[in-house]
Amino acid sequence: MRKNATTNAAARSRTGTPGLVRQVSLGKGNHRYVFRYAAGREEDVLNAFTELASNTEWEFDWFDAATLAYQMGRRFQMPRGR
Repeated sequence: MRKNATTNAAARSRTGTPGLVRQVSLGKGNHRYVFRYAAGREEDVLNAFTELASNTEWEFDWFDAATLAYQMGRRFQMPRGR
């Protein structure tokens, strides 16, 4: 059975740039985890990583959560325009 873990916080955006949707993703075995979120909602996405990593029904683990959190952090380090 294939599970798809996707979160889209863009519709609930309270902060950040209106309309700006960011995405991080991870392929692991036969699974692909894709997280789409509005700028300014990073905390919500990190909470979703925590929930997934804590749930033993998913193959998503703490290393996966750290990998995706690192991807999110890299966005803040990149110069604009990339």
